[in-house]
Amino acid sequence: MANPIDLEQREGRINRYKGMVIRQELAHKYASQLALNGDTQDLWAELFAIADREERAKRGKCELVPYWHVDTDKFKIERIIPLYPFSRDHGKLHSILKTLTIYRLALRHRRTLPD
Repeated sequence: MANPIDLEQREGRINRYKGMVIRQELAHKYASQLALNGDTQDLWAELFAIADREERAKRGKCELVPYWHVDTDKFKIERIIPLYPFSRDHGKLHSILKTLTIYRLALRHRRTLPD
């Protein structure tokens, strides 16, 4: 991890359109509302339609919800940054995360800087 943009790119590969954490959260919240009578061709399309109605339309949120972002209660992406003992990366990590936070703020992303 040489710079904050590399970290952002790596995380962008995990946090994608209809990503796993989003699908897990929506399945947890809205699976009981699915019509499980066998008529549904695509359960995920129906689940996202329910979530679009419940998460975006009723709450007046932007069109990124629920496809790119959803308020998560149960599921999270865990950031794991492998660091070798006595590596120079230990000293760089805080600086990179701080710069990444500023970068995301410039793009209006809401993320917090870890302690």
